[in-house]
Amino acid sequence: MDVTSAHLTRVITFSAAHRYFRPGWSPEQNAAVFGACASEHGHGHTYECRVTVRGEVNSETSMIINLTQSKLLPCSYGSGSLLGCQLK
Repeated sequence: MDVTSAHLTRVITFSAAHRYFRPGWSPEQNAAVFGACASEHGHGHTYECRVTVRGEVNSETSMIINLTQSKLLPCSYGSGSLLGCQLK
């Protein structure tokens, strides 16, 4: 049986945090308005990202995409440059 098309799904799980805080307000006022989101350490969420590629199977390579050369699929953030940084 020849397979002519296939799909590949890559799943990445990552965590991110945010903080709501107005510098001109007291810590008590920030906590009253923003709740847990005003915590000094922020408030976190865990996300899951799924990327699926579907395509024709290349008869020479038996692949639908060359993963070593592809920029389409996200890399692991655990070893990436975003680990532990704060985005503004």
